[in-house]
Amino acid sequence: MAINVNDVYQTVLLILNKEQRGYMTPLEFNKTATQVQLEIFESYFEDLNQQLRLNQNDSSYADRVKHIEEKIEIFQTQTNVNATLPADCHRIGTLSYQKNASSITHTLEKVTVAEYNAITTSRIVTPSEDFPIYYINQNEIWTLPVGLGLSGRLRLNYIKKPKDIVWQYSVDPVNGAYIWSGPGTGQSFEIDDSDQTELVLKILAYAGIIIRDPQVVQTASAMAQQQDQNEKT
Repeated sequence: MAINVNDVYQTVLLILNKEQRGYMTPLEFNKTATQVQLEIFESYFEDLNQQLRLNQNDSSYADRVKHIEEKIEIFQTQTNVNATLPADCHRIGTLSYQKNASSITHTLEKVTVAEYNAITTSRIVTPSEDFPIYYINQNEIWTLPVGLGLSGRLRLNYIKKPKDIVWQYSVDPVNGAYIWSGPGTGQSFEIDDSDQTELVLKILAYAGIIIRDPQVVQTASAMAQQQDQNEKT
C-alpha cells in the first residue's frame, strides 16, 4: 500500500507550524522527500543483509527477512533490453539471452571489466551464445559474444529505484497559498507503508536544516534513529 504524499506533507507542515518552527515549500518538500525515500529504500538491502546473519523468528508475522524481502519485491521488474540499462535500474538481478522464441534461455555470467578484457584476449576461454558473459560500463551492457543485445533478445530482471516524489499543486491567485491538486496527481511514495513514521521523522530532520533550526534536526534525527533501532531489535 502506497504512502499518500499529501498525508506526509500535511503532517510535516502540522508539526512545524505547531512548534512555530517555520515552513517547508512544496519544492523543498519534493526534493527532500525524494532523497529520504531513496535513503529508506537503500536501507532495505542493508537491513536484509544484517537479518540474514541472525536467527529468525518462526512466526510468519514476525519473520523480518520475509518482511524486508516483501518490501523489495515491490520494485522487482523485468524487461527486454538492447545494450543499455533502463533509466530506473537500481540493482541488476539476472540477464538472460534467447537465440529465438523457441530456444533455450541462457543466463549471462556477470564479470568485471578486468575479467572481460582478459577473456577477450584469451585463446583458451571463448564465451559462446550458450555460455555468454557481460559486464556493465556506466549504463551500457557489453557482452561476449559481442552484439547479443542487438538481437533484442536480452531479458533483464532488476530492482528499479523509486520514482521522484511530486506533491502537485497550484497557487491561489488571491493569497498565494499552495493548493494540492488532489488524488491521482503528482507522485506518491512507493516504499512500504510501515515506514511512514520513519519517513516523516527524516523529512523533519531535513526541514530543520532548511529552516536552520538545530533543535528540530536533533529531535527528529534521534526519534528516527530510535524508530529504526526498534525495528531491528
